[in-house]
Amino acid sequence: MDLELITSFFAGAVLLIGFLSLLNPLAVRLSLVDRADSERKQDLGAVPLMGGVAIYLSLFAILILTPLDTDAIPYPDDFWPVVGVLLAVLVMTHAFDDIHGINPVVRLALDGAIGVMLCTLALLQLNTLGYLFGPGETTMGRWAIPMTVFSFVAASNAFNMTDGIDSLCTGLAMICFLTIIALLLESGDPGAAGLIKLSMLVIFILLPMYAANLGMLGTRLRSFLGNVKRKPAGGDRVRHHQERPATKHELACKLAAGPVIRP
Repeated sequence: MDLELITSFFAGAVLLIGFLSLLNPLAVRLSLVDRADSERKQDLGAVPLMGGVAIYLSLFAILILTPLDTDAIPYPDDFWPVVGVLLAVLVMTHAFDDIHGINPVVRLALDGAIGVMLCTLALLQLNTLGYLFGPGETTMGRWAIPMTVFSFVAASNAFNMTDGIDSLCTGLAMICFLTIIALLLESGDPGAAGLIKLSMLVIFILLPMYAANLGMLGTRLRSFLGNVKRKPAGGDRVRHHQERPATKHELACKLAAGPVIRP
């Protein structure tokens, strides 16, 4: 692994820290924050919801500014511009949902439309399931686009549902990309080098956010990905003034009543 590649990885991590430092205060001013519900989540204070925006900006800044060999990734020449625009629309849609709230059906339709455009414009399609069901390869044929759109919408919403608990979503994402790297290395395909580098870049970008949400970098950089089904800003403010920290006795009663999901 050459020095320029390693520099790109660390530059991605530094960029994420910089974007979080800039975006988190803005999120607080816009009331774009998540507050613990004291049942499923027990985070302290209001956590900004700018993680997804910061990750997007860091990733595409590195892809544009550094010599990361994305040409080795087997996709069309206009793949990255198309994906960059579509993911920007996705990020802005979910950020708008965090602030104002979008009807779930409308948001699901928007996610599906972006998935269709990823399939048709960027040619990003799930054409085969490999040897999932036995010795014969399972190809999707005419179901490639519907299956890809379903997988895109399901995966994005599945990660969304895990967001809002310190480092849970970020940790799951890193596990997914580590698994992709392991499978690509095991395949022995020399054409997989670009995808391996891209997966490693994403992991390096996610690491500071993972550490920050675990309290390793203080509280200033803590941030969730966003779109965590929060209540309207006014309702959050009322609730913030009415609630008080749970006493040790109350916490003990909750633990005795049933399991509590912890970070």
